[in-house]
Amino acid sequence: MNDEEETREQLVNELPALRQRVAKLQAAEAERVRAEEEIRGLAEFPSENPNPVLRVAQDGTVTYANKAGSSLLSTWGIQVGQPLPVGQRKVVLDVLSSGSSETIEVEVEDRVLSLTFAPVADAGYVNVYGLDITERVRAEERIGFLAQVLNTSPLSVIATDANANIVYVNPATERLFGYKSDELLGRDPIILNAEPNAEEVQQDMLDKIEEGEVWTGELLNRRKNGDVFPLVAPHLIVERT
Repeated sequence: MNDEEETREQLVNELPALRQRVAKLQAAEAERVRAEEEIRGLAEFPSENPNPVLRVAQDGTVTYANKAGSSLLSTWGIQVGQPLPVGQRKVVLDVLSSGSSETIEVEVEDRVLSLTFAPVADAGYVNVYGLDITERVRAEERIGFLAQVLNTSPLSVIATDANANIVYVNPATERLFGYKSDELLGRDPIILNAEPNAEEVQQDMLDKIEEGEVWTGELLNRRKNGDVFPLVAPHLIVERT
């Protein structure tokens, strides 16, 4: 066997190992590209988030803010590289000390934001994630207002669920019928009805209310002590589930 043939045979023998090596390199390169794409995607995520995202150092200095976060900082009169307001700096220290996240609500101009401070204790910084909760807060305020209206109304108001079980009575109802609210909750309002055909009258009332109509009429009602008295169209609300 001459030198050329010997060299060719060596190359042939080495070919499987070379192919394996190339395959490993190709796999490693594919993994590197995938990892880079994942890192790039994670890096872009905060910038694409429509809600504020901040990173804050242990001393309260803001080291990163996405677009929405920069807008939030501007309302506080600061920018990246400057410390958060005193109240928010205290939260940063608290969560780094406890190792647990904390959520606070802040008013920013005409909006309400929920800010979650998530500590990365081993790295010594805190990520802050904001969420606009204005609509929820306004809805809660509206519910609170309506509850106050019902609770202070001089008229009797009784609410039932779709199964005709009482779920709410206002103070005027307690005064009128002599029951405490916990004595009525979960019960059928027919216990307050003194009509001879109470079941028929109540079903007619509920049917009309379910159809969106207004039931009007005078009912004989019974107080807790047994007294019977007439009442014109009690204000009955059916809670639909």
